[in-house]
Amino acid sequence: MRVIRRWFIAGLVVLLPVIVTIWALAFGFNLLDGLWRSLLPHLIGRYVPGVGALLTVTLTVAVGAVATNVIGRRLIGWGESLLERIPVVRSVYSTAKQIVDVLAGGQKAAFQRVVLVEYPRRGLYTVGFVTSTDAPAAATEAVGEELWSVFVPTSPNPTSGWVVMLPRSQCRVLHVTVDEAFRYIISGGVLTNSTPRRPGGPPSPNRAEPVTGQTTGNS
Repeated sequence: MRVIRRWFIAGLVVLLPVIVTIWALAFGFNLLDGLWRSLLPHLIGRYVPGVGALLTVTLTVAVGAVATNVIGRRLIGWGESLLERIPVVRSVYSTAKQIVDVLAGGQKAAFQRVVLVEYPRRGLYTVGFVTSTDAPAAATEAVGEELWSVFVPTSPNPTSGWVVMLPRSQCRVLHVTVDEAFRYIISGGVLTNSTPRRPGGPPSPNRAEPVTGQTTGNS
């Protein structure tokens, strides 16, 4: 029984990543293909699996090609200004666009600093991402010191979370990349950095630098 149990666990270690990968690919394929499922019968007479996914990819590439030229940017800007004039659509679209810009790297300064904060109470440490070193003026005045806006993601889904405002002195900058921090969060703490920086030594390449002096503006 011990041998069988050991083999079973070894099999799970090998198969689970493969199963998760296949599931993720199948989910993405069905999502892309399903966007056209109700329209294809009207366009080509019947539904053909895979055509919807191909059309979605083609459409995305075409939109990207248009968005990279001057005329396309003007058209997109005109469309965005039109959406921002519609009351309900304006709030939903602007929020979605900001989230996509952050996740896609459109805002170069966003999520570029990883910090360790005592949250939700003292003695418990949580990994967070500094989204702004310029918190709302009303909050700064109420506390009487400089505040940082920190996004605290949930695990294993880092796309959800909440924003907390913390004194700068309580934010400990970590010498890890954003990708390493995301891997740590997604894995539930299983995947950690195996090459920590030596105490007192120089930071490793591509790692966050410590913050010194006064910092203003968005981070």
